[in-house]
Amino acid sequence: MLNQLFSKLSIYPALGLIVVIVVTATLSINAFYSYQKAKSHLELRIEASAHKILTLLRKNLSDLILSYAVHEYGRLVDNEMDREGILAVVVEDLKMGSVTGELAYTTGKIRNPFDQVVDFEAENTGHQAWLDASYHKLKEHIIDATGTKIGSITVYISGKRIDQELDEILRNALVNAASMVIFLVFFLSISIYVRLLRPLTDIAHAISNVDKDGIPAHQLPQSGPLEIRLLSATMNRMIVAIRESRDSIRKSKEQLELILWGSGDGSWHWDIPSGVVNFDERWTEMLGYRHDEIDGNYHGWQELIHPDDIEHVMDELTHHLKGKTPDFGTAFRMRTQSGEWKWILGRGKVVKRGADGSPIEMAGTHSDIDDAKKAERNFLQERQRLANILEGTRAGTWEWNVQTGETLLNERWAEIIGYTLEEISPVSLETWLRFTHQEDLQRSNELLKQHFKGAIGYYECEARMHHKNGDWIWILDRGKVISWTEDGQPLWMAGTHSDITRTKKAEAALIAAKEQAEHASRVKGEFLANMSHEIRTPMNAILGMTELLTEHEMDDEARNFVKIAHNAGETLLSIINDILDLSKIEAGQVRIEQITFDLHDLMATSLNMIGLRAKNKNLVLESALATGVPQWVIGDPLRLRQIFLNLLGNALKFTARGKITVLASAHPDHIIELGVQDTGIGIAPERMQGIFESFAQEDASITRRYGGTGLGLTISRRLAELMGGTIRVESEVGKGSTFWITAKLPATAPPIAEKVETQTSALGRPLQILVAEDAEENRMIIEAFLKQTPHRLIFAENGAIAFERFKESVFDLVLMDVQMPVMDGMSAARAIRKWEMEQNRPPTPIVALTAYALKEEISKVIEAGCDAHIAKPVKKKRLLEALVEYAKEV
Repeated sequence: MLNQLFSKLSIYPALGLIVVIVVTATLSINAFYSYQKAKSHLELRIEASAHKILTLLRKNLSDLILSYAVHEYGRLVDNEMDREGILAVVVEDLKMGSVTGELAYTTGKIRNPFDQVVDFEAENTGHQAWLDASYHKLKEHIIDATGTKIGSITVYISGKRIDQELDEILRNALVNAASMVIFLVFFLSISIYVRLLRPLTDIAHAISNVDKDGIPAHQLPQSGPLEIRLLSATMNRMIVAIRESRDSIRKSKEQLELILWGSGDGSWHWDIPSGVVNFDERWTEMLGYRHDEIDGNYHGWQELIHPDDIEHVMDELTHHLKGKTPDFGTAFRMRTQSGEWKWILGRGKVVKRGADGSPIEMAGTHSDIDDAKKAERNFLQERQRLANILEGTRAGTWEWNVQTGETLLNERWAEIIGYTLEEISPVSLETWLRFTHQEDLQRSNELLKQHFKGAIGYYECEARMHHKNGDWIWILDRGKVISWTEDGQPLWMAGTHSDITRTKKAEAALIAAKEQAEHASRVKGEFLANMSHEIRTPMNAILGMTELLTEHEMDDEARNFVKIAHNAGETLLSIINDILDLSKIEAGQVRIEQITFDLHDLMATSLNMIGLRAKNKNLVLESALATGVPQWVIGDPLRLRQIFLNLLGNALKFTARGKITVLASAHPDHIIELGVQDTGIGIAPERMQGIFESFAQEDASITRRYGGTGLGLTISRRLAELMGGTIRVESEVGKGSTFWITAKLPATAPPIAEKVETQTSALGRPLQILVAEDAEENRMIIEAFLKQTPHRLIFAENGAIAFERFKESVFDLVLMDVQMPVMDGMSAARAIRKWEMEQNRPPTPIVALTAYALKEEISKVIEAGCDAHIAKPVKKKRLLEALVEYAKEV
């Protein structure tokens, strides 16, 4: 019932009624509590009065009953009837009853309805009825001194006074409650209006003021109680959200229109019952029509579809109209205004159906996919071409879904490992794992991870796979990720398998051959080192002895013989040097340095070195340096000088008269071109290409006429190539030749001059020199060279003896042969340096006497602890210079 009542009331009366009911119930409970409290107080008070009467009467009546003074009962009781709330006092006398022959003699006083006190008559039914209507009664027995019951006394309390007082209390409580309810109703009415009705009225007014879309135009006021303010704030947020949603929908609609316009898609709307179809301008323009040239109905659209496509288009459309497919979408050809056929992608959906599910409205778009169809045809043709190429190359193909593991293989993939595709089906990633060698899978996984991270552009791995015949074959596995997921993870990957077993076998053979060649090269290098030592050591004795003989007195004929022998030795040494240099170059043991040097000085000193020989032949030496040729450059001066001296030596050898000219010019990119021009015999055109080959000369007779090995130009060409340059020749028979060298020599600033301290000549005082040399003839030569000096020589036949003698004495200089038995010179030098450090002694200069002529070998000697080297054959002048330069001062 309450639910029905509240459902019919608005919120304001309902709230007021609830408050009134709550307050009324509260006041009623309070009135009932006051009533009960007053009633209890009256009852207690009257009971107390009745008890007092009983106490007084019981004692007096005991005496009266014992004395049979019945006539005194009335007067005694009558005195007590004036007490508050007394209705009647009844006395039963057992003793008098025994006299009268009754059970008990009953007497007393009673108050009639008119508030009069009369004698109580036990036989009077009216009196008895009055007693029965009493509010309460109290009864006590009267006992004599022996404890015998002689009677009883009963006091009846009237409820009239209690009812009057309680009625008055209840009446006052109701009056107070009614006053409070009236005041509360008035207060609530004012409060509801001020706190509820007016804010709600303002909100209702604001809500009624809406824009064209039915959305409140302004924010709702936020006043009144917290709940209403919260409600208003919530509604304001809803209004803002609705506005933003409306704006978003409007923008989306505009963007959709722009997208449709930008994409060139045309839209259409079909009223199915009437058959009317509305096309937009883009739809008609797509086919080259004006809008008024298209029949705006379903049949007009059908007539434009290619006859070969109409059947499947109608099938797709019918399935969708019947609800068998969620939407309509298919590609078909339509006739353009020019009569050509264009591929169209038609898409649409039923947007309204009737109560029975029948379609009423349908909308969709048309997209021009003619170019895409052409591209698809080209793609299929290209795919077929690729398939033909793969078939021709006998490569297997694979496609792999990285996320799901789905794998696609072609028949050739299986054939490579000896199977048919049917035999290894069903194929999956497990197929690759099953047939691939376990040692190669880890490398494959690492390469795949790098490719997925973008560290490498494509995946390529060589792996072994188990062939059906039991062999392991080598496969080149190549691939690349061709599509990715939206979160950037690899999706599809495609690639090829190629059988490279033959290639791997060829590579293995090539590696073996390379290792064999490297071994041969090392053996060759060791052979060359030994040959250099073995040849130069006796040459050192020959040249040394002939040089010593020139210092002795002899006749002219003997002196001429010695000179011839010495020149022959020099020639032989030159030939040996050429052979060793070429062998070093071919063995790859020559390194090109990049240091700063004076190019002008190198050319000048090279000319000076052949100056005497040119003068003896009456040849003129000239130098022609073009403007812009830098003085200080970066390169390898030693190798450049070697080339230059080879060319100058050839020019001097093949020129009988005239002149030799040194040329130089600068070109872009730091290219310097150097030339040696002569007026010699020249070179025949058919011999021009062969002159740079090993052991080749312009004419075989040249060897007999001019001498030489034919290696000078070969060495020069190899060195020029090592420096990143070239060498060429221009020549005319009988008129002379010009050899040109090009080299990249970047210009640079001159080096900062270092302060050189002049050393005191070591020849003015005797030196103690340790000579480590295993060849007796070489020891004799050194001893002969220094015979006229005051120096003392201590000899050692090998490095071990030299080390022991070094520890036994103090030496000013050590002359150390490099190649010796027991302990070689480099090992002995290391041992000496280590011992000096342990003994905290200053280092003693060590000069190596080596047959190793190339710079790489000299570097090894220096790294071993030697301070310098003197190449064998040792010249007396160079040995004396070494004593001055390196001897330790006392």
